[in-house]
Amino acid sequence: MPLSCHSAFVTIADPEIAPLVEFYRQILGFPPQIYQKQVYAEFQLGGFRLGIFKPKQTHEPEFANRARTGLSLCLEVENLDRAIAHLNQLGYPPRGK
Repeated sequence: MPLSCHSAFVTIADPEIAPLVEFYRQILGFPPQIYQKQVYAEFQLGGFRLGIFKPKQTHEPEFANRARTGLSLCLEVENLDRAIAHLNQLGYPPRGK
């Protein structure tokens, strides 16, 4: 029997969550619907939820080497040109990258 899903929930761990929360706030154009400063933030997009959390200090080593792990979060947009212009206006990608 196939798995029946109606939503998706992705979480990202980062010991310094504030810059990541601000990045998604700027890109999405709205603040997180749930926000516990320096602990947890959650953005809701229809049936998709994006959670950003600060791991407990005892678990930080599990997330310490982020450079070795990859994450590709793809967001479908209505107008790609407008989305790219919005990112450029916000300064993404940073110069020299």
